[in-house]
Amino acid sequence: MAKKTNFLLCGLSCLVLVVRTYNDPCASHPCPAKSYCVSKEQKYFCYCIDGYASNTGERNFKDRNVVCREIDIVNCSNFSSDATFQNCQKQLNLSSSMDNSREICTGFAKLSRGCGERRTTLSLQDIGNSYHFLTNLTSQITPGNQKQKARLVTTYLQSIEAAVLAAASRNPKETQKEEGPFMAINTQRVENCSLKTLSLKAEKQTMDIYCSTTEKEILGGIVAFISYASIGSIIGESFASEENLRTKEKLHNFYLNSKVVSGTVGSRKNISLPVSVNFTFQHEKMKRENEQSICVYWQGSSWSNEGCQVISSDENQTLCSCNHLSSFAILVATAKLKVLCSIIAGVLHYLYLASFTWMLLEGLQLFLTVKNLKVANYISAGKFKRRFIYPFGYGIPAVIVAVSAGLGHTSYGTETHCWLNFHGRFIWSFMGPVFVIILINFSFYLTTLCILKNQLSSLNNELSRMHNTRMLAFKAIAQLFILGCSWGLGFFLVEGVLDPIRSVMAYSFTIINVLQGVYIYLVYCLLNHKVREEYRRWFKKMRKRTETGNYDFFGSVTQTKTVENTVDFPGKSSNISS
Repeated sequence: MAKKTNFLLCGLSCLVLVVRTYNDPCASHPCPAKSYCVSKEQKYFCYCIDGYASNTGERNFKDRNVVCREIDIVNCSNFSSDATFQNCQKQLNLSSSMDNSREICTGFAKLSRGCGERRTTLSLQDIGNSYHFLTNLTSQITPGNQKQKARLVTTYLQSIEAAVLAAASRNPKETQKEEGPFMAINTQRVENCSLKTLSLKAEKQTMDIYCSTTEKEILGGIVAFISYASIGSIIGESFASEENLRTKEKLHNFYLNSKVVSGTVGSRKNISLPVSVNFTFQHEKMKRENEQSICVYWQGSSWSNEGCQVISSDENQTLCSCNHLSSFAILVATAKLKVLCSIIAGVLHYLYLASFTWMLLEGLQLFLTVKNLKVANYISAGKFKRRFIYPFGYGIPAVIVAVSAGLGHTSYGTETHCWLNFHGRFIWSFMGPVFVIILINFSFYLTTLCILKNQLSSLNNELSRMHNTRMLAFKAIAQLFILGCSWGLGFFLVEGVLDPIRSVMAYSFTIINVLQGVYIYLVYCLLNHKVREEYRRWFKKMRKRTETGNYDFFGSVTQTKTVENTVDFPGKSSNISS
């Protein structure tokens, strides 16, 4: 019985061992000496133990031929076989004027590895102060050597990211923050995805990344977000060109308008992500109306916007979405306006001012008509129109547009619409005259209503007072719109007025002013007695012409039939002819 029991236990233990071996990839994939294996979700990676680093410079690896070598933690001098050191010497390709390439690459290797992955001697504060290392290097570069500067910055950015990840992996804290004069760093260790989205903030910039992006990282992901204070001055607008940017419009006058930031999750670098990452950038200076924000990333030698797009942008900040992780920034450029857009803006400026000028003349004529009929008859004279009304109605707007174009012709047309530039004071070349005309016409309108009210009170009681009052009230309301007073609603469309009041004002302003032509037709055509009489005469003439045409048509048909009948009977035809 005991033998059977031992046999069953032995078999059960073997079965458990087989199951564990099947479920644990580390059991079937042993790591090399001085390293240990970590598995998660049927995947495994090898890590060098404390005090040792791989000869390839990788933090985790699967290759069994990788060797974990002891690192001199005191002075970190053994970097000849380090991958970062070797790649540095190969990629930088420094000129003869910089013969200290070994010291430079050793510095990058120290920065990226921190003298051993899980036993780094560099803190986040030390990493933040390493900006002096980059400025010392770039100061030695021959002016104009853009390629060499780009290689140095690329290696520096990669080393900073590696150093931050090494420091974060050594520290057991879930989150770490460091803000200094040269960079701000924020790291977060993700053990399990309790939150759908992770939000990291470095200074005033923000990175929002889905937690699912970190799930494939061993031991949970380490998310790092870095904001550089001054690196944009080194790789600024001189590294931007239209050839490397995919935009719908032709752009010029490029410049960086945000901090340069880096985002990384473990080993993920410049690879496509299943879910895009969002970045919120605060502008260094206020973006103007004719400027366009572009989300760009550092491609190694220039700025590119491939894989990135602008979600929203205003004058203070821009929200970007990118499908990969790298170093990012906001590039601002000015859209090249076709001369045609500026011409259209100038023509619209003139036509709008002319329409308001004629509204002013209409308000003046209405006031004088009610005040004194003799003056109204004098105004209606053709000689007075030619000498006063036409030059005033078309000449005053032309003078305003000419002066405005002379003082600020570049403010005609923007990248979004062919109209005046809203920023600055140039818009008052339109808003100023409009405001004055609306104010004058409204005063004319109130004065006219007071005069008409006094006249109505003196009407004979036998007249149809009710009908006249209704007609007068309707004409008065329509005249209010004709005089342009409804344009005053546009002055309430400012940022200080919040929704839903602002939306109600916007819809009211649009609907009322679009129908201005209808108001003019109603008041001056349908509700005008003389015009209605002319319509009646015109319809009568058309009716008479139609009846005459029908009579002639039917008469000709009847005559034709009569002639045909006479041809059929020759005898009758001869009698008729005789």
